[in-house]
Amino acid sequence: MKKVFFLISTLNSGGIENYLLRFLKHYDGEFEIYIICKSSCEGELKKYYMELKNIHFYKGGLSYLNPIPFIKFIRYVNFIDPDAICDFTGNFAGIPLFLAKLARVPTRIAFYRGSTNRFKDNSLNKLYNNIMRNLVCYSATSILSNSQAALQYFFKDIHSEDNRFHVIYNGINSKDFLRNKEDLRSSLNISPNKFVVAHVGRFDRSKNHSTIIKVIKKLVSIDDDFVFILCGKHVDKELVDYVKHNNLYENVKLLGYTSEVVKVLNTADCFYFPSITEGQPNALIEALIKGLPFVASNIAPILEVIPSAFRSQTVDADDVEQAVYKLLEIKNSPTLQAELNISEWAIKKFDSDKLFTQFYDKLLN
Repeated sequence: MKKVFFLISTLNSGGIENYLLRFLKHYDGEFEIYIICKSSCEGELKKYYMELKNIHFYKGGLSYLNPIPFIKFIRYVNFIDPDAICDFTGNFAGIPLFLAKLARVPTRIAFYRGSTNRFKDNSLNKLYNNIMRNLVCYSATSILSNSQAALQYFFKDIHSEDNRFHVIYNGINSKDFLRNKEDLRSSLNISPNKFVVAHVGRFDRSKNHSTIIKVIKKLVSIDDDFVFILCGKHVDKELVDYVKHNNLYENVKLLGYTSEVVKVLNTADCFYFPSITEGQPNALIEALIKGLPFVASNIAPILEVIPSAFRSQTVDADDVEQAVYKLLEIKNSPTLQAELNISEWAIKKFDSDKLFTQFYDKLLN
């Protein structure tokens, strides 16, 4: 049985961690899994990872300011002797993949899951980042991304001329996803005549909750039949004071982390997703698979997953006026709601069998 190392940051719910969990469930029991968390092998997803067959957790972290963890890591690599290693942390895969190359691990993959850098833009950080990027180029046997936008951002000068670069989009098992028909209207005390707009995403600057709040405030002042469900880690804690202060209990429902996002989408009439930056917008893709009409930001990774005929539903990430206009337009037009249902297209585009097979082949063939 082949042995594969997967390097991630934590086991908290996020795009990388959820993608890897879905992939491993798809191939449960087919190979030995070694999870290396660079900060901590703890988080709300750990219990789901532990349900997998043949799974092992490496207890040591990896600190970029301390060489000792890397010495322990290379010893662990030599002891386990894996067939493949995949690091999901972009340019920060540089050192682990370099060490794996020294250890003669045959398959070494860097998987880029974000489309921009997420650190303070100063000379020292840029220098370090460039060094890590060069290490990735030197050490990786494959360099993958879930968007063309990421390859264009990180490897603009070389990715089109190097056959190690490939885009593999996120896969979603639509049959399992669509099977659950339960919604949250009753439990959240939302009356049937309300128009529900959902957003799914952790509380983070990239998810642009500041603009979401501005849109909610303006929309509710125009039409009190709008109800927003905001779902994601720490969203409930970070926004509760705002809801209290503005007396929006009836119009805003705050949920923290939930493993049942499908129930949120089943409750919604529309999806709003004004992200500032994304790798590949999995939450939006799930909403498209559910057939929800949508308004989203016009950043490159989002435009990449929407058919060109529907890109009129995108606006500048911080454009409150246009977002309000388009959400009102959707609410007031059942015809438009039906036209924006692209579920059939999304199910085919992001089919898990097809896309997980592409990743599996890079890892183990």
